[in-house]
Amino acid sequence: MKCRLFSAIVLCVGILAAVPLRAQDYDLAAIVKSQAERSSVWSRVQVLAPNMTSRELFSYALLLCEAQLDLDRLDRLFEVAARMQDRDPESRGYGNFRWNWRDGAVLDYNAGDFCMESATVIWIKHRELLNDAQQEALRELIDYAIHGCLRHRVPSSYTNIAIMNAHNLVLIGEMLGRDDVLAEGRKRLDDFCAYTASNGIHEYCSPTYAGVDLMCLHRLHTYCVTPAVREQCEALLKVFWTDAIANCFAPSFRLGGAHSRDYDYLGGRGILDNWLVAAGCSTNPYP
Repeated sequence: MKCRLFSAIVLCVGILAAVPLRAQDYDLAAIVKSQAERSSVWSRVQVLAPNMTSRELFSYALLLCEAQLDLDRLDRLFEVAARMQDRDPESRGYGNFRWNWRDGAVLDYNAGDFCMESATVIWIKHRELLNDAQQEALRELIDYAIHGCLRHRVPSSYTNIAIMNAHNLVLIGEMLGRDDVLAEGRKRLDDFCAYTASNGIHEYCSPTYAGVDLMCLHRLHTYCVTPAVREQCEALLKVFWTDAIANCFAPSFRLGGAHSRDYDYLGGRGILDNWLVAAGCSTNPYP
């Protein structure tokens, strides 16, 4: 269920930001509303399920905003997220989030970036839907998360997180008027572009992470207001889309091997399949 929910969010919410794709062929509003109504996240939040993730709190919050449904639930989602955030300035995980509710501390430092990936879109696109208390709670979460994102330095070879981290810092810097955060985000994006220009896509042919890469790049291109960053996104999108299409196996239009990272070793399926459907390259991501 979690994988299906996340795939649906990627397909609906992520592709809403991807103007060149064939989003007009889908009733995205109906799909988003259906997924919001069917989601199991809310029941997990109510009981604080041990394997509930901080990431799904924000992805579900974004889904509710896109559907404009049950917005009163945002209070609880942000409250639980705050309880999962490390707010001790002396801690290595300061500003970051525990990945699972059951974790005693921040163990996976990617959590903060996965959370802010959705939080930035909520703030930029849907802030007017939030009441004053919800805006204050989300702003506080983001303010703390800035520390976590700045501290989370990954090599440019860690393709999906390098893109996501730069995406978060650039958008947060712009939307909150934090020039220092924006400058750092741009530097990290510059470093990633230089590395990829020389070495190619390090996480090559990944059914899962190619989809994450496209989602972050399309979102950054859509919501960023810095012209130079938008130009970089356009160039990177050409590279990543070309790589995805060129490596697809034509009869099934599935990403061919070898895969750098793959969670479905036999089937080779992942988030990228949804993007191929949206681009009109395939009719069914799970035939």
